[in-house]
Amino acid sequence: MKATIFASLLLSVSGALAVPTARASNDSSGAAYFLTNDPTGNYLVSGDIASDGSLTLRNAFCTEGTGGHGTSAGGAAMSPDALFSQGAVRVSQAHKFLVTVNPGSNTIAAFNIDPSTPSNLKLLGSPVESGGEFPISVTINNAGDLVCALNGGAVSGIKCFKMDLTTGLTPLENSTRILPLNQTTPPVGPPGTLGDIQFSEDNTKLFASVKGNPNTAVGVLVAWSVGQDYTLSENFTAMAPGPGGVLPFSITVIPGNEALLVADPAVGFEIFDISNSTRNASSVVPVEGQTSICWSVRSPKTGNYYLTDTAGGAMFEVAVDDSLKGSVVQRYPQQVASTPTDLDVAVIGDQNYLYILQPNATQITVMSLPEAGKAEMIQEVDIAAFAASTNLTVVSYNLQGMATYVV
Repeated sequence: MKATIFASLLLSVSGALAVPTARASNDSSGAAYFLTNDPTGNYLVSGDIASDGSLTLRNAFCTEGTGGHGTSAGGAAMSPDALFSQGAVRVSQAHKFLVTVNPGSNTIAAFNIDPSTPSNLKLLGSPVESGGEFPISVTINNAGDLVCALNGGAVSGIKCFKMDLTTGLTPLENSTRILPLNQTTPPVGPPGTLGDIQFSEDNTKLFASVKGNPNTAVGVLVAWSVGQDYTLSENFTAMAPGPGGVLPFSITVIPGNEALLVADPAVGFEIFDISNSTRNASSVVPVEGQTSICWSVRSPKTGNYYLTDTAGGAMFEVAVDDSLKGSVVQRYPQQVASTPTDLDVAVIGDQNYLYILQPNATQITVMSLPEAGKAEMIQEVDIAAFAASTNLTVVSYNLQGMATYVV
C-alpha cells in the first residue's frame, strides 16, 4: 500500500506596457485572458468575446515580471505543461479584476478590468512577492478582498494578500504556510508538485492539491480553515483520494454540495466530500481512454464539468449527481498533438462557451455548450498570427492559463 506524499510531513507538523493592437469591437460581451509566461518577459494576452462567443485577440500587457518553466526528472523543459498547475490567471467577475503569476520572478500581479472594454487592463499597484518561489496558481474569495497564491519550487506553500481595487495587493500578516516537498526551483515534475489552489464555496476553507508519485506515494488535498478575519489555521488537514487516485491536479467546486471535483491524470477524476458529514461520498472515477486529464471547469448551463486530456488530445464532459456519483458523458477529440490544457467557461446571456488553450497548436479552441453532451467547436483562434502581428514573443510550450470575464 502506498503512503501519502505527506506521510512523514504529517508526523512533524503539530502600469503595464501594452502591445498596441486593433481597437476593441463594440460587440464585445466579455474577454478572455492567458499568459505568454516567457522567461524574458511575461505578458497577459487579452481578447474580446463577441455575443456569439467568438474570440478576437486584442492586446498584450506586461506583468512586470518573468515567466518560468518546470523541468522533468532528466532536466529537460516540459512541454506544454509549464507550471504543472491550473489557475495561473484568475478573474473576480463581481469585482472586475484579475490576478496572475510571474513564476520566474516570484511575484503575483493584479489588473483592473475595464467593464466597458474588458480586453483593456490596468496594473493595480505593483507586483508583490509571492511569499515563496515559483508561484503557479492564485485564487480569489467571493468578497474580492482576499487573494491567495500557491508557490511551487524549493519554497512550496501558500501566501495570502489583501486586495484593494485602487492600490492592489498587500501581504496578509501571518498567512505564509509552507508545504515541505523537497522540491527545487524550478520544480521537477509533474509528479511531486503542487497543482491548484481554491476556496471552498462558502470561503471558510482553502484547498491546495499535491500530486503524488505513481511509483511511491499517493497525492493529497490539503486544507486550511479561514476565519472571518481571514486568519488561516496554523496546520492543515490532508485528504487522500480513494483507490487509484495518485495525482490530484485541478480543483473545481461542485456547487451546493460541499464537494470538489479534482482532475487526476492517473485515473480520470476524483470527487472529494468536504462536508464533514457521515455521507462519506468521496470517490475515484476512472475515465476510459484518458491519458492525462489535468484541468477542469464547470458549465452553469449544462451543470456538467469539462476536463482536458493534454497527452490524449481530448476534452471530456463528465457529470456529478446530487449523491456525488460521477460519470462520463462524452469525449470530444481535439486537433492532433494540440495538447489542450487550461480552459474556462464564459456565460453570455443564456449561452455558455468554452475556451481551451492549445499550446502545441499555438491556438485557442472555442466551443459552444448548448446542452449536455452536445459541445460543438465553433472557432480556432491563431495565437501565433497575433504574436507575429504585434512582435510579441510567444513560445508554444510556455503558454499558460485561461480565464474569462463577461460584461
